[in-house]
Amino acid sequence: MIVQFDEAGDLLLSAEQAAGLLHAPLDEFLDDLRAGYVYSIVERGSGDDAGHVRATLRRRGTEVRLILEAATGRVLDQAGPTAGTARDAAAQAG
Repeated sequence: MIVQFDEAGDLLLSAEQAAGLLHAPLDEFLDDLRAGYVYSIVERGSGDDAGHVRATLRRRGTEVRLILEAATGRVLDQAGPTAGTARDAAAQAG
């Protein structure tokens, strides 16, 4: 997977990409996005991590983390999605 960055260096993910990463149906993801239940954190590496970006996506109790090569947007590592609660895990399974 390759992730795009805009001219300012901000991460660009489509709703379809983000919903897929979080294992969420697109319509539910969009509803949660509008309601403020979806957010992201983007951290740029320094020192030994220079040249890397860590992007964390969260929706309700579910989280996915991507480690990206800053120059290309190539995903180097992915963790998650992980469910924060048993209810969220059950919802994802069903």
